[in-house]
Amino acid sequence: MASPDRALHAVAIYKAPSGESHIEIRRKGTVLWAKSYVSPDGQHGFILEQAQWTVDSQFFVFSLSSSGGHQSWRFPVLVYSRQHNALAPLEKLTGGPITSFDFDLAPTGDITVSVQTKDDKSKGVTVKLASLFAPKQ
Repeated sequence: MASPDRALHAVAIYKAPSGESHIEIRRKGTVLWAKSYVSPDGQHGFILEQAQWTVDSQFFVFSLSSSGGHQSWRFPVLVYSRQHNALAPLEKLTGGPITSFDFDLAPTGDITVSVQTKDDKSKGVTVKLASLFAPKQ
């Protein structure tokens, strides 16, 4: 999947039959960043569910689901920063575990996800992607 400015490509490689994923960010064929979510037994990894670049091509956002029975209610959403060439979990900002692989990414760089509350309900939470990589105060 090409970034909107066409400079970077996000590539997902799926392991059969589990569908577990290996994800790479490439520039002109060179791998800049990579992360494998593949487990040896095909039951303890993660499967790529949704992926999207921000309109300014600064962030690549993707959600995962468990390939086995572990934490089937939790869907990690991760954010790759082009500027930092690094990955950060969105849960650092949401105040709880993300309960759906579906996310809404706005042109402003805001993302909305469903988060589990302390009373085991789900609510929508919106955060700014850039704040994941802001310097600590």
